[in-house]
Amino acid sequence: MTKLGFRVHSPEDFENIAEYAISTGTRVCLKTEELLTRIINEWDPLALLAGGAPSNEYDIEVKVISKQVNLAT
Repeated sequence: MTKLGFRVHSPEDFENIAEYAISTGTRVCLKTEELLTRIINEWDPLALLAGGAPSNEYDIEVKVISKQVNLAT
């Protein structure tokens, strides 16, 4: 389990989490960047964190995605 309460293995898992939150009325009050950091770190798509990289390894990618999300909303 993650701090979110779900195991995230892929972007599709995040969609399932979002659907669950909506269907149960669970409120998500995280900043976009914080939420993306949690999701991407748990997913660890390149297994960098599992290999010992620092927890901020994906920060650049998170910032780029977060900026795009914020511009789109």
